[in-house]
Amino acid sequence: MESITIPTRFSQSEQMVLTRIASHAFAFKTMTEVHINSETPFTIDNGAFYSCYRLAVVDIKGCTRIGAMAFACIKSLNTISLPDVNYIGPGAFHSCDNLWLVDIGENLILFRRQYFL
Repeated sequence: MESITIPTRFSQSEQMVLTRIASHAFAFKTMTEVHINSETPFTIDNGAFYSCYRLAVVDIKGCTRIGAMAFACIKSLNTISLPDVNYIGPGAFHSCDNLWLVDIGENLILFRRQYFL
């Protein structure tokens, strides 16, 4: 699995939209990039992308909440863009040792060091 784009609409109906990425939904998968461009707010649950050891780029628009350890233990992660996030759970980027570019928009209510520990 290389680059994935997660759809945000699942039918022509307005009722079938992305609302959350479940806990550990993509944990331990081998994608290198994740792209989501949602017009409606959604959440990423705890550990959703935990230890995706090849993941290097995350570009997610529309996500307002990142759960604890959501992107933890991804040594290859170097770029993450989350312009709409307003909450980040503890340890969301724990052990992301090569993370050098974090693009977080103005909506984040509180920025804590614990996101990276």
